[in-house]
Amino acid sequence: MGHRAMVKIHTGYRVSEVHLYTHDLSYKLPLIIKSALKKRIRWSDGMYLARIVFEEMLKSADSEELGFGISTEDPGDLDLLIVLNTAARKISFYERSLKGKKIHCDSFEGFVMSPIPKIQGEWYFCEGEPSL
Repeated sequence: MGHRAMVKIHTGYRVSEVHLYTHDLSYKLPLIIKSALKKRIRWSDGMYLARIVFEEMLKSADSEELGFGISTEDPGDLDLLIVLNTAARKISFYERSLKGKKIHCDSFEGFVMSPIPKIQGEWYFCEGEPSL
């Protein structure tokens, strides 16, 4: 069945989003994103940040044929959704087992500097987070 997850990169303007999908690596995705954000480049540029994150995802691939995709929409059957809001420079985590409830969010800098969040547990929520 897999552990489906997606990174939604939301630019905050012109309703512009890209979705980066993984079929099996939801458990690794926070670490992959942290690796991309640690470069501290293009945080406000959704197009480039999408490429940087996707390159990190591909480095983690066990297969060249399966496991990843790029889309303009959410397939809706995810175990984990991670939203990178480039306008606000914030990262948010949503988990399907909690009916899409936001379980963690942080600034890009805060996320890079802190331990990887556990996907299940108690987390604080961002104030003024834009609606998805």
